[in-house]
Amino acid sequence: MPIIQLFQRHVDILKSRVLLFILVIYLAPESLAQAQSLSVPDQLIERYAEYHLTLTSDSELEQPLFLLLEEAQQYRDANPASAEAWAATARIRFGYANTQGMVTGLDLIKESRQELEQAITLDASAQEGAALAFLGYLYAGMPPWPLGFGSSKKAAELLEAALKISDSSMANNYYYAVYLFAKTKRHEEATQRLLRAKASAAALPAQPHMQALRLRGIDELLQRIAED
Repeated sequence: MPIIQLFQRHVDILKSRVLLFILVIYLAPESLAQAQSLSVPDQLIERYAEYHLTLTSDSELEQPLFLLLEEAQQYRDANPASAEAWAATARIRFGYANTQGMVTGLDLIKESRQELEQAITLDASAQEGAALAFLGYLYAGMPPWPLGFGSSKKAAELLEAALKISDSSMANNYYYAVYLFAKTKRHEEATQRLLRAKASAAALPAQPHMQALRLRGIDELLQRIAED
């Protein structure tokens, strides 16, 4: 699937006009206390998710994501040994890339790849292998050389490596399902991975925005599989 189609479809998932999940709007006090104890990278990603839940257009997202990216980069530069810091910066850069034109966006995604590779070098098992899974997603969606670095084979290797670290991770199962649907059309297996991801939602009680964002993406992809 071409880069524009794959990524645009998932940008559409992130920016669908569905209202915030009730769990985001009506947070229990204990969940608020848990959120305050999040690491800085996880706090950055929570804000990233909140922006994508509440803002609906590239023009609305561009400036908040640019400022968040600058903040993430500053934290990463001050904590160069933190795999989580490199991974968070990569994720935010990818989101910002989707607010830019194709050429600039592709260049930014290539930077995200480098940051994810650094996160993996530092600690591939951090956050249940999430950096491996997200890098696999990028390899699945990017066009091949010379325009990009896309490779279905590399995508599968990275995603399967992430699942070996954690087969129950919400992120690992979701990104693998995206790959299965977009690149192999293994609909039944993709559906099972999405259901497994959905069952893992309770693992993110202190990250309600990220939980809601991922649940929304899961439901959107389940619907697309059903309609395909």
